[in-house]
Amino acid sequence: MPHARCISLLIFVLTAFSTYSLQAQTRPLADTTLVQQLLMASNSNAAAGNFDEAMSLADSAGVLCEQIRGKNSRMYLQILLLKGRLFNFLGQLDSAMANVRMAEEILPKLSGKNRDMEASIYGTLGECFRAKQEYDQAISYQEKALAILIEEFGETNANVPFYYNNTAVIYEMINNFDKALAYYEKARELWQKIFGEAHPNVGLAYNNIGFVYKKLGKYDQALSYAKKALEVMIKAVGEEHNQTADTYFNIGNIYSEKGDYDNALIFTQKAYDIKLKIFGEGSPELVNSLGNLGALYANKADNVQALFFLEKAANILQQYASTHPVLANLYDNVGAIHASQGDHDRALNYLNKALNIANAPNFYDQRFIPICYISMGSEYQARGENVLALTYFEKALELFLKLYGEDNTDVAGAYVNIGVNQDLLGDSDKAIDYYEKANAIFAKNFGEDHQKVAENYHRIGISYRNKEQYDQALSYQKKHWKCS
Repeated sequence: MPHARCISLLIFVLTAFSTYSLQAQTRPLADTTLVQQLLMASNSNAAAGNFDEAMSLADSAGVLCEQIRGKNSRMYLQILLLKGRLFNFLGQLDSAMANVRMAEEILPKLSGKNRDMEASIYGTLGECFRAKQEYDQAISYQEKALAILIEEFGETNANVPFYYNNTAVIYEMINNFDKALAYYEKARELWQKIFGEAHPNVGLAYNNIGFVYKKLGKYDQALSYAKKALEVMIKAVGEEHNQTADTYFNIGNIYSEKGDYDNALIFTQKAYDIKLKIFGEGSPELVNSLGNLGALYANKADNVQALFFLEKAANILQQYASTHPVLANLYDNVGAIHASQGDHDRALNYLNKALNIANAPNFYDQRFIPICYISMGSEYQARGENVLALTYFEKALELFLKLYGEDNTDVAGAYVNIGVNQDLLGDSDKAIDYYEKANAIFAKNFGEDHQKVAENYHRIGISYRNKEQYDQALSYQKKHWKCS
């Protein structure tokens, strides 16, 4: 199960709705007080994830501001940026970009320098391009915003580390882990300098650094940073706080990736218990923890418990967002469990539900669509329909290449799936070719001795054995043993 990055999502929320205080503002006139109140309420709802209510409040603020100040005002520009961010979170990317471009047109008409607003515009454009998966553009705009803030206000301005963090997120998404770590570390250093060690932002930075190490397969380092984050969060906000729960959740994720499902369950259950106490039964805040508990029980082959938690998560989320990517992910996992039980008809039913959500016009997480194709391919492969399975694996590969480029580890995973399929179809030469392509990517991203490289050596050895080329088969098995 691709686990939700709760910590990073929280950082995006903090970033998106914190950039309006870059410099001291003039005290609002009495006739603008209501506009300011509407903006504050909109920001508060957005930070809580209530984006529809936040948009309604922002619309009201915009109408009132236009009457009082007109469109060519700093306040109206702020409202446009807020609406741009809200549309971005709602997945309405064209509307998001349109609002930010309107803000960009207003900027030269304002009196004064307004470099803070220029930085905010660039930062919001960066967020929009990130959502559109145009990562080079996203990085370019984030870097422009960062340069303006440092030049005008210095590195210790409270907003600078947010831009370091958000740029790091994009570098991580394109697997530039060295850059991601450098930028996350810079964000942590600045937050610590500005706020001191016992501040939630410092904890968030430790969490994000740990997550990168998790992606690199360096689980001990990942756990070290995540546990530092937990210490900071407990000092900063207390044990029974949502951000502390998210940190427990992330530690559970790392243990899960490490294969330590018992510890993963302990930390994920702790996250769930805290969120349940804060938000109550039936809250969408419980969905990620419930989903991961289900995935963990599935990994422990306790399918009854797995289905209980996954279906509970799906039932909650369906009430709030029937086309949400996480709901598709939950259906995908339920389908996988039914497949493991040999109930292939029910498995296909859930997998098709997931794919239907992913293919909906308003579905905004394009990264999940190839994952659905992989699941469908795996199910047809389990049914022995290998030719049909191959079509789904190839669709997944095509989309992964389009999204991430050749050197991405998801692309490598798709190569492995096709390789296994080619072995089943009896074409060991093609299988070996795909395994070799995958290994080149795994080695480039993780190093020659990584577990994924070792697993592929094993597969290549089997393919050569199928070809009755036993010397080659033994050679690759030795490589496998050496890495293992």
